[in-house]
Amino acid sequence: MGPTSWKLKASTLIALAIVGSGLQVPLKDVSGVSIPEDKATASVDATALAEEGAYGEAVTILKGRLARPAIGNAERASILHSLGHLLLYAERTEEAIEITQAALDWALKQGLSAEANSFRKELAIQQKYIRALDLRSLGDIEGSSSYFDEAARLAGAIKSQHYQLEIVGAWSFSYLNSRRERRRYLDLSLQALTLAEALNYRVEASRTAKRIGTYYAIENSFSGALCYYLRALHYLEAGGSEGDLITCLNNIAGIYGALGDYVKGKEYMVKAASRISENSARIFEPSLLVNLGYLFADLGKRSQSKDHRQKALECFSSYLDQGRPQGGGSLRLEAFAGMAGVYINQGRLEEARRILIPALKEAREKRDSALTTGKILSYLGETSLQTGMIIEAERYFEETDSISRRTNNPLLAMSAAYGLGRCAEAHGDFGKAIDSYSIALKIVGEGFSGIDNDIHRADFIGKSREPFKALIRLYLKLSGTEGNPVYDREIFRLSEYLRARSYLELRDKLSMSPRSLEQPSAGLEEVKLSQERIRLLRMLAQGNLGGDERERLAVRIGQIDDLLDAAVFDRYGAENPPARPPIPVSLNLIQGQILDDRTAILEYLMGETGSMLFCICKDSFHLIELPPAHDLR
Repeated sequence: MGPTSWKLKASTLIALAIVGSGLQVPLKDVSGVSIPEDKATASVDATALAEEGAYGEAVTILKGRLARPAIGNAERASILHSLGHLLLYAERTEEAIEITQAALDWALKQGLSAEANSFRKELAIQQKYIRALDLRSLGDIEGSSSYFDEAARLAGAIKSQHYQLEIVGAWSFSYLNSRRERRRYLDLSLQALTLAEALNYRVEASRTAKRIGTYYAIENSFSGALCYYLRALHYLEAGGSEGDLITCLNNIAGIYGALGDYVKGKEYMVKAASRISENSARIFEPSLLVNLGYLFADLGKRSQSKDHRQKALECFSSYLDQGRPQGGGSLRLEAFAGMAGVYINQGRLEEARRILIPALKEAREKRDSALTTGKILSYLGETSLQTGMIIEAERYFEETDSISRRTNNPLLAMSAAYGLGRCAEAHGDFGKAIDSYSIALKIVGEGFSGIDNDIHRADFIGKSREPFKALIRLYLKLSGTEGNPVYDREIFRLSEYLRARSYLELRDKLSMSPRSLEQPSAGLEEVKLSQERIRLLRMLAQGNLGGDERERLAVRIGQIDDLLDAAVFDRYGAENPPARPPIPVSLNLIQGQILDDRTAILEYLMGETGSMLFCICKDSFHLIELPPAHDLR
């Protein structure tokens, strides 16, 4: 279903006409609308359309049924109740008030006191809700919140989940941009998701799950973000707009990239790109191309793959070759920076500089691109450093540091400190280098709160080990020249700390965030997913399915695997234990466990650049540096 296929324009919808009751509301044009003959079919069709988010079409069907003769009071009242909340979902608030007021007048005229009382309460809910929206549009968040609260309370009093869902879903947006009250945004969104699932409103459930995922992404709790984006994807694939589906796939790819799982990120990004039609290409293709380029670039850096690096360049070039591409400005500069980053990793430094210098000039002229400017400066510092222009590199990194202080961005702060440390090391000022690397490590230790750009967040995680490795190499150099065992011990301590700050710590640190309200039922959710997975595997194993059906089952099994992984990931610390970062193992502790005639060997991987072996004996230890795995092969 296309992004606009379920939203009819207001001019094509019909109004209520209550026949034989003395109440007359003008009947609007219904040309082109097919009204079901059977009463039960009409009700079922309207419900199904509402579940799919086709509120305008559901309203049209119900109004068509209402305009027919020989309709009983009970059915009329039921339709009027449905129209009251469906018109709010369709964002036709004035019409909702008009119809509910007309329904109240009709019930009073018919002597239906119970129905009249019910319509009166619904009218009060609508009025409070609309007043809340009006106040918020004027910037009065506090005033609007009191009306939202009152509307939600009234909806709860009449046990109307339909009104409750619309109210708490809209109310949640009041707190998204307030860091102090953002937790309220989460609480309301979780309530909305529970209500949407209870009503089987799949489109509302997908949108709400996506909003919750966005909350966790903003808070840098990527496990939670992944859980809810995957949940949103499940509802969207059951029925939703193609645009929402593409956006959701893109979000999931971004989260996997931020977690450093570029392979998985690439899978979802490719899925998103494959869903783009010619009509929506101008909307979605630009950002997907840039994100996909960064994913391929990170894959190429990790695996030393020429093919992945080339694909990254093709993505950036395809975006930039659009002339004045969609999403120009910061996205265009991100594409230039991404291309230059690939050139730097390939050793094509002059080509990188030819891109970066004009990009820097363009970035300086834009008031809203400080973060991208800092990123370009750090890349220029890298090219200057690698070509021996140390003083120039220092200037670039110092300016990067200045921007990081202004924007409070950890990626730029870490990049600047790491770059200045390498400049100091190149000058032979090892004391200053140790200071700068230590500042970078402190920034890594504080995490990546404050980075709200997926590309920058993934970049931070990908680069966070570089200061560790640089300081270890510096200590290794000092150990070899000075022969002082203190450097060997410091290398061991740093290596242990590097391991302690690995994925395990990231997981535990994320688990310290306040748990979601639905956490107690997480186990039940996992059981249901596991049962569904087994059922699908049984179906797949029968061997009598067509190719398309087998593909569909395989895709769903893959999604369940991702959901289960994310659920297990997110469950750490679910009972709110006193979660603390893992404590690095001390050298003395290991030596105390070793027999006199034995040697313990520990290996610490240092990414694509190699690894270190520690040979620890009872009263001494030795270290050996191993080359990268691809060099050994």
